[in-house]
Amino acid sequence: KAKGNNFTFSNSDKVELVEKIVESELQDKINGINLFNCPDELTRGFFEKLHQNLTFQVINGIAKPTQSRQSLNLIVFSTFDEFFYSFKQFLLESFHLKGYFLIIFESATNQDLQKVFQALWKVFTFNIVILRKASDVIEISTFIPFSERGCNNTNPVKIAEYKNGKFYNQISQFYPKKFTNFHGCSIRPSTFESVAPAVFVKNFSNGTFSLYGRDVEIVNAIASQLNFKLEPDFFKNYGGWGMLYENGTATGAIGRALRKESDFTFGNWLLSLNRSKVLDFSKVYIMDKMVFIISPQKILSSFEKLKRPFKQPLWIFNIAICACGFLVVLCLKFHSESVKSIVYGREIKSPCMNIVGIIFGMSQRVLPEKNFARWLLMMFLLFTLIIR
Repeated sequence: KAKGNNFTFSNSDKVELVEKIVESELQDKINGINLFNCPDELTRGFFEKLHQNLTFQVINGIAKPTQSRQSLNLIVFSTFDEFFYSFKQFLLESFHLKGYFLIIFESATNQDLQKVFQALWKVFTFNIVILRKASDVIEISTFIPFSERGCNNTNPVKIAEYKNGKFYNQISQFYPKKFTNFHGCSIRPSTFESVAPAVFVKNFSNGTFSLYGRDVEIVNAIASQLNFKLEPDFFKNYGGWGMLYENGTATGAIGRALRKESDFTFGNWLLSLNRSKVLDFSKVYIMDKMVFIISPQKILSSFEKLKRPFKQPLWIFNIAICACGFLVVLCLKFHSESVKSIVYGREIKSPCMNIVGIIFGMSQRVLPEKNFARWLLMMFLLFTLIIR
C-alpha cells in the first residue's frame, strides 16, 4: 500500500477485514454466506479464508439464495447508483431482510451511506455494516435508529477504522444490539377492541378514551422496559382488525401495519397461515384449548358403498358402455361366423359372459386370434381397469 491519496482498498484488505468481522462476532450466529456481485478473485479469497465452517452460495442476480435469518449477505458495489439499481431489482425479493448484511463500497460518500441505510430501514432491515475507503483508512459504519441523536435516525455511525491489519477508534460491536433502549422515542401501534380480554376501551365524557386489557398491559410493560412512548392507533368500529385480501392489500389494523403506517399491531390475533405470510408474530404467550366435535359416520349399506364412488352421470355413462357391448353381441348373433371372428373372435363361445367377467376383473383364458378383435378386447380391458 502506498501512503496518502494513493491508498487503495485492495481485495486482500477486503478478505482480511471480512474474515476478522466474521470470526469476532458472526461465527456462532450464521450458518452460511451469500455472495452477491463479487468478482471471481474476491470470491476465491473469501472461500479460502472462511469455507471451513460455513457454506457458500454465489448469487448472480437471477438465482435466489436460501432465505435465512442466519445467513450473512456479503455484497460488493462500485458506486451508490449500482446499489440503488440492485436494491430495486434483486435485493428486496432475493434476500431475507432480517438476516445480516455486509456491504462493501469501492466509493461512497456519507450522503450515499445515509441513503443506503434509509432505504433498508424502510423495509425494517437493520443488521447492516458497510465498509468503504475513506482517505487513507477503511471505515466501518452502521446506523443506530434509536439513540440520543434522534428517532428513526439513519445517519451513518462510524464503528471503527481499519488499516494495516488493525482496528482503530472502535466504539462498539460491529453488529450492536439496536433495540434495547428506544430513548423515549414514540412508537405507534395499531389495535382494535376484541371480545376476549385483550383490548378494551373506556370512553370518557370529554370525548377521550383509554385502553385497558391483557394485551395493553403487556405492551405497556414492554414500553416501560425498552423506554419508548406509545401512541396507539385505535380502531373503534367492529372489525377493526381488518381483512387480508389475496392481492396483498388489507384493511384495518393489519392494513396499517402492512402499509408501514404503524410500527406493529397487537390485539386478540390468532395465528393463521395467511397472516403468517405477511406478519412476523411474537412469541406465543397465551394458548386456548379447542375441541373439535365430529359426528360419527352412519353405517352404509352394500348398495351405498357400491354407488358412492361415482356420481349419477358417470354411472349412466358406465351402464351405457356395458349396454352397448351386450347390444353388439346380440346383433352379431344374426351375422356370419367370419364377422363374429373379426369383432370378438370365433374362439369365444360365450361373449356376454366375457363382458361380465372383464367388468369384474376376471382373467381371459381364451383370446381371439384376429388383431382387430384383440384390439377391441384390450381397449375394453383398459376401460374397466380405470373404472375399477
